Amino acid sequence: MEEINYTKNEIDKLEVFNKGGYEGRILVYNDELLIKVFRPFLKDVLDFENKKMKLIRLNEKNINDRVLVKPQTLVNVDGNFAGYVMKKINEGKTIDSFHDFKTLLNLYKKLFEKMELIHNNNIIVGDVKHANILVGDFEPVFIDVDSMGVDELEMDHKDFRTGISKAKPNIHAKDINNHEREIDKLKLLSCFIHSINQNRGTIYQRLMESDLSQNFKNEAMKMLGTDYNLNISKNIHQLLEDEIKKQDRRKL
Repeated sequence: MEEINYTKNEIDKLEVFNKGGYEGRILVYNDELLIKVFRPFLKDVLDFENKKMKLIRLNEKNINDRVLVKPQTLVNVDGNFAGYVMKKINEGKTIDSFHDFKTLLNLYKKLFEKMELIHNNNIIVGDVKHANILVGDFEPVFIDVDSMGVDELEMDHKDFRTGISKAKPNIHAKDINNHEREIDKLKLLSCFIHSINQNRGTIYQRLMESDLSQNFKNEAMKMLGTDYNLNISKNIHQLLEDEIKKQDRRKL
């Protein structure tokens, strides 16, 4: 994987695209590419060699930027690994910027399909949340790829739970009893429920007060409630497809 080198003075002069999150800033490389530069304190928190190897593995995976934003080039600052170059998502907005019910149904159907492809490439998303899903040209993509788990290389902050994770009932038991792939899907289902009903309340309240069909609500309740043998992919695609068809019929 190619590498580019900057001095700290050079990297600090690049235009800021956005302030990024807890872990790094997003800088402008050119009109089509961005640079994620990790904040220096992370070197004391994370295994940077593991992070670098994950980026190299992701770059080698046969998966495109319409699924997840792959790292294209490693970035060194003053001779040390410090970030990576990635594609810019034109007009990209986080998925919680969308409110139309049918639009969200279609976007999340695509996301579950793309998550299946990600898992088939031995990748665990891990930090599944609205802020890590961008939508451009009606194509939702997963970002923040450096925190993902790749092959035998574990995801960052494996035991840390974001707000979307904490909101799920008995999440600790679910984590223990199910494969990380199913936990990924459970988190994505929770994101979906929060997207279609952005009122305050528990995940159950949001689900039951949403415009989803009673069949979807019943099946989702089962997925959220069980601690053992989650099998979300078994019927989530069909449930979403059924909801989309119902919306289409309402227009006739």
